[in-house]
Amino acid sequence: IYPSAYQDTIAYFETQNHQVVALTIDDGLSRGGIETSMVEDVRTMLLQYQAHATFFVCTDYCQEFHNSNGDSTIQSLLDDGHELGNHMQADKSFYYSRLTPDEFQRDLLDANAFLDQLDGGMGNSAAVKIRWFRAPQGVMTPSMRQIVQEQPCMKHVLGDCYCDDWRFAQQVDPLFSNNGPPNNSNKKNDDDNEERVSLRADQKQHQIRQIMQEVTDVMLAQVQPGSISIFHMPEKGFRQGTLLALEFFLQALQERGYRCINLTEMHQLCHPQQETIQPETIQREMI
Repeated sequence: IYPSAYQDTIAYFETQNHQVVALTIDDGLSRGGIETSMVEDVRTMLLQYQAHATFFVCTDYCQEFHNSNGDSTIQSLLDDGHELGNHMQADKSFYYSRLTPDEFQRDLLDANAFLDQLDGGMGNSAAVKIRWFRAPQGVMTPSMRQIVQEQPCMKHVLGDCYCDDWRFAQQVDPLFSNNGPPNNSNKKNDDDNEERVSLRADQKQHQIRQIMQEVTDVMLAQVQPGSISIFHMPEKGFRQGTLLALEFFLQALQERGYRCINLTEMHQLCHPQQETIQPETIQREMI
C-alpha cells in the first residue's frame, strides 16, 4: 500500500445535509457475456427504486454487448440515467499495479477509448465531464496516480460503504443451483419426495437471503449523507447473490429517506457552480 498514491482519491462527498448516496457497481457488465447477464435484473431493480448508478465496467466484459447487432443494453442503461466508469479490462487480482507505467497507461487509455465508443465520451447528458476511474482491487501506486492525473478530467474514486459483497455472493453461488430430487428407486411416495425437495429449496433461499442481508446490514451501518457505496455486478451462477444485497440496500435507504444517485450527479450536487471541468481545475473532493 502506498498512502501517497491516494492523495487525490475520492472516498466520499461533502453533501451539505443532502440525503443522497452515490451508488457504484463494479465488474460489469457480464464476464460470461449475454448468456449469463443479469443487467436487466439490475436495471429493473434500479428503476423500481428510482436509483441511478455508476457502473465501473471491465471492457472485456462489455465486448459482446458492443458487438451484438441490435443489443440495446448499454444504451438502455444510459437512457435510465446511469453512467459508465473505467475499471480496466478485466477483474485480474493485483495485475494492473504490477504493470510498468507504460503498460498501465496503454491499458488505461485503451479502456477509456472503448468506453467513449459505448457512451459517446464520458456520459450522454452530464454537464460535468468526468471519466470516473476505480483501480481494480482498489490498489493504486504512485505511478498509476500520476498517469491518472495526467488524463483530462479523470478522477479516481473508491468509497466508504463496502462489505466484500462479491466474496459472500461467491460462497452462496452453489445454493442457487437446484439439482432436483435424488434418483432413488426406493422412494415410493413422489409427493413426499417433492415436499422434501421444496423444503430444501426453501432452506437454501433462506440461507442465501440471511447471508446477503448480513452484508447489507454492514453497509447500512456505514452509510451517511455523501457516502459512496460499492457493490459488484451479479451474473447467473456467479455472484448472483449480490442482487439480493443490492435490493435490501435500496429498500432500506428508501425507508430512511435517502436517494441513490450516480457519481456525476453527486459531483454536480456538491459543486453546482461547476458546469464543466478542465484538467487543470480538478480538485480533490475528500481523501
